[in-house]
Amino acid sequence: MPPVASIIIPNYENGRQSSVDGKVDLLGDLLESLERTLAGEVVPHEILILDDGSCDDSLATARRWSER
Repeated sequence: MPPVASIIIPNYENGRQSSVDGKVDLLGDLLESLERTLAGEVVPHEILILDDGSCDDSLATARRWSER
């Protein structure tokens, strides 16, 4: 069944490497939160991450999550 809802995440430099102290992974934390929130959702959905040329580790995070 095709997705009924789309969640679009704009991303640019939101990875751990871009945080001040290297401890905050904004994209990874957001995806974990969405996973918990949508765990019991019955409506087919998709999550689209639109990256604008990030040079940090956020693109690698997006790729890891896309394999799940």
